[in-house]
Order: sequence, then structure tokens, then C-alpha cells
Amino acid sequence: MKNIKYTGFRRTISEYTKLASKIPAIHQTTEIDITGLQEYCKENNITITSVIIKVLASIQKKYPIINSFIARDIFLRKRIYFPDEVNMAVAIEMNEYGCYFSTIAVFHDINNKTIHELIKEIKQTSQLSYTQMPLSWLTTILDKLPDFLKSIGINMVLQIPKLRKHIFGTMGFSSLGKYGLKNFDTLFNLNFGYAIGGIEEKVIIENSSTKIIKVLNITQTSDHRIVDGAEAARVLKEIKYIFESGEYKIICAQ
Repeated sequence: MKNIKYTGFRRTISEYTKLASKIPAIHQTTEIDITGLQEYCKENNITITSVIIKVLASIQKKYPIINSFIARDIFLRKRIYFPDEVNMAVAIEMNEYGCYFSTIAVFHDINNKTIHELIKEIKQTSQLSYTQMPLSWLTTILDKLPDFLKSIGINMVLQIPKLRKHIFGTMGFSSLGKYGLKNFDTLFNLNFGYAIGGIEEKVIIENSSTKIIKVLNITQTSDHRIVDGAEAARVLKEIKYIFESGEYKIICAQ
């Protein structure tokens, strides 16, 4: 029977996701009409992904809970922290050492970047190898540790607010729409994570006539220890409104 080595980085991913799976999560999905967004992106030569990330980060101003996490203070007491900056943890697929795997790239202070700066940073980061990724020194160390020490090391970082927001980010983003998925769930050690599905055509009735629109599903995963279902639903409703009302244009112009 053929087998392959259970490599260090694969085991590191395993320990990270095991910790994330212990978070009691709320999963909510909404369908968004992005017909106008698609046209706007084409006209302005920008990507839908970058616009979605900018919009998600902007929600923090109205709903600070979206950009929060549980960690410990200097007396080891659990507290809910609200960072001023939004650091978006984006799942990126890589192919190294003969196998595919996902890693996280954190894009810092999204709200203080223009849409074109964000597009450039995402493009440059996606072209890096695993060893060239930001903070690769940390993942290299973790990859070489035994599993129980990996878990301890990751958990220690998650409990220190300044390290956590810098290394693991404050919000999560994953897009698998290109593989034909309509919706899926994310698995981040974060309060809010977003899974972006593929774009589909949908026929609707408007003013007694049919109309074809473009839609995509966004699935929001939130930490039930910090936020309740109704509040999380209001956040998702706000996201839907921003895209369907065209308010994203104002956000992208900032």
C-alpha cells in the first residue's frame, strides 16, 4: 500500500485546526446579488476578492465585535480584546514538497490600505513559496516540533493578544468558489471567519418580468462564546446591504 510522509507542516495545520474545532461556532449563510459589483470591478480593473476583504474590514467600525477575540491578560484572566486594526487572515493554497496544503497569510491594517495597495499585496504574497511567506521562521520552528509542543506553542501565541493579532490575524477569509462550491465553512482560531462561494446566475422576477442576476453565497462563522446568533445575523445583514446598495464603492474609494 502506497503511503507518504506525514510532514511537519501538515501536522502543524492539524494542531491549529484541532484548537479551532473546539470553538463553539455559529454558521450563517446569505445570498448576495453582486451583479453591480462584478460590473464595477471590471470597469475599475480590481478584483472581487479585494473588494470583499475591504468591505468585511470596514464593518468593524459599526460592529467592533467582528474584530475581537478571547485571550488572557497578564494575570492569566480571560478577556475579550478589540484590536484597533483589522488584520485579515487569508487562506492560501500552496503546492510544495509534492502535495497541496493551505497556509494563512495575514494582511495587516486593511482599513488603512487603498484597494490597489491591497490587490498588489495579495498578488505578491500569493506568488511566494512556503518558506518565503511572512513569519515563515515561526512555521518552520513549529514544523520541527513534536505534536504536543506544536499545540502548546500555538496555544501560547493565541493567548497573548499582541502576538495573536499579528501572527494569526483578527478576522478570517477563505474563497473556494473557483472549485464550484456554493457554500462551505471556515475553520479559523478567530471570532469571525468568512467563506466565499462561487458566482452563479439566478433568474428572478422583477416588475412582472424575468431578470438574470449574478449571486454568491457568503458563509459567516462566528465564536458563540463572544457573540450570539442575532447579533451575528445583523452583521451578515449589514454585509449584504453594503454589496446590494452599492455602498462598497464608497469603501473602495477610501
